[in-house]
Amino acid sequence: EGLPIYSIPNGVTIEQFDPQLSGAPVREQLGIAEDEVVIGFVGSFAPWHRMDMLFDSFSYLVKEGYNVRLLLVGQVKPESEESVRRANQPDIKDRVTFAGFVPSNEIDKYLAAMDITVLQNSAYYCSPLKMFEYMAMETAVLALATEPVKEMLEDGEEGLLFPPGDGEAMTQALTRLVQDKDLRERLG
Repeated sequence: EGLPIYSIPNGVTIEQFDPQLSGAPVREQLGIAEDEVVIGFVGSFAPWHRMDMLFDSFSYLVKEGYNVRLLLVGQVKPESEESVRRANQPDIKDRVTFAGFVPSNEIDKYLAAMDITVLQNSAYYCSPLKMFEYMAMETAVLALATEPVKEMLEDGEEGLLFPPGDGEAMTQALTRLVQDKDLRERLG
């Protein structure tokens, strides 16, 4: 009767993620300019990742004239090709960089090259591992406000949150992060 229940979220090995690591080598290797604000995503680009939301927000930023770059890390598998097709549209294709598959012990180098990291969708019950990697590298995190995410990340403190599926709110929050370097650094 009345046994306590503990919810233990995912986590990362902190030793693997050094927030002081420079992202310059990866930026140089991928041809990303020093002054570009890099928005990053790490994952499989599966349909449930809602890449469409990320591409829509990114397209808005490009159209508004922001000096942004979208860095996507992960392997595009056949079932994910449809999800990333939007990256080839003329309005954004010159500003989207696919890094391809990166071994898990090298993810930190790519996260170090990102100014903003995004978790645009996740299952309502999921404790997303990528969010903990993003946070361990002290990037400015933009994530959807599911219960497990809100347990780990307070809006305006460790990152910015938006209602699940609300592309407009996501775009507004991403725009704030792109415009405000101080906010990015404080959240990171």
